[in-house]
Amino acid sequence: MANRVNVAFICDEGFALPTGVALHSLFANRNQNVEYKVFVICNNLGEDHRKRLQSISCDGFLVTLVDAELGEYEKIFEKAGF
Repeated sequence: MANRVNVAFICDEGFALPTGVALHSLFANRNQNVEYKVFVICNNLGEDHRKRLQSISCDGFLVTLVDAELGEYEKIFEKAGF
């Protein structure tokens, strides 16, 4: 496939369902002539949700989960005065 679309989501346990719905919608409405590479940046995502999100992967629609720790960013809103 000559064309590729890269898509990124950020997800934790509390946002797994909306992320799954968005992934299914993207998959159902995709252009068959385009390769999709979907990256889901995860923080504290349970194994069940991980399996469900990855189960959407198939030829031309690759879902990759990327684990991320909040670390120093955990209190970013406090530092910014929010």
